[in-house]
Amino acid sequence: MDIGTFMEQLEDVEMSDGLWNPEVYIRIGLYQVKVSKVEYFPETEDEYEAIIIS
Repeated sequence: MDIGTFMEQLEDVEMSDGLWNPEVYIRIGLYQVKVSKVEYFPETEDEYEAIIIS
């Protein structure tokens, strides 16, 4: 998923459910935690360009 698609999906959820400024959580398996930061990492010889949500 690219950043544009991610932002569109967040906006769709916000508008469809009538939410205003909802909290954002991340779920991996059975664990769900509140997002605390978003970081950008440029491409290097060893890794792809990425936005990390943690």
